[in-house]
Amino acid sequence: MFIVRFNRVRSLSIILQDVEVVVPQRDLTSQQKTELEEIVQRCGNVLEELGKILDKYQELDSSSKSLGGKSRRVWKRLTWDQEEIDEARSRITSNVMLLDTFLGRLTM
Repeated sequence: MFIVRFNRVRSLSIILQDVEVVVPQRDLTSQQKTELEEIVQRCGNVLEELGKILDKYQELDSSSKSLGGKSRRVWKRLTWDQEEIDEARSRITSNVMLLDTFLGRLTM
């Protein structure tokens, strides 16, 4: 399940790299610039939110070998807010689709 989530973040990273390659080669209209800025802002927001979620659950790190550390990891796994994760995953997917559509229109 974590791998599926990681793949979505990886997809966002790849499409952002594509944007870095394609956009400088194009003369964007002011409308396209505005649209791209809005999409990039949304991407930044979701990545910031994802960073906060990961910080919140960093206790899931398996490096702690003590009994207390193991207990905290188990508790964090049990209290992992699936709704919060699903929302972030959905927003990442949405941003990937927006960027992909934007790039598709630029390259036509």
